[in-house]
Amino acid sequence: MNKDILYCIWKESFEFDDPINSTSERPIFFTTDKDQFEKTWNEIKQKEIDHFNKFKEEDVDPDYKGDYTVEANTDDELELYMGNWSYRWRKITYELDKLYT
Repeated sequence: MNKDILYCIWKESFEFDDPINSTSERPIFFTTDKDQFEKTWNEIKQKEIDHFNKFKEEDVDPDYKGDYTVEANTDDELELYMGNWSYRWRKITYELDKLYT
């Protein structure tokens, strides 16, 4: 465990055709324990992919099946498009006692 590093999972979501900027960005998890960070990241990714696949399978209109896409699925990022919504999760690390300008 490195107490000089803060590990964060960040979530963003927005609707493409919303006339108002309704982007939601927020941290959803913080820890100083790298192992816990990786474990939680993997759990969140799997949960969200399962949720995404369930919605895609249950969408009864075949015209909208193509609206469900996985834009990124890497070690550091997951980005899913569902209809006109975008959801993105990222792993971010911060050094403590450091000024970010």
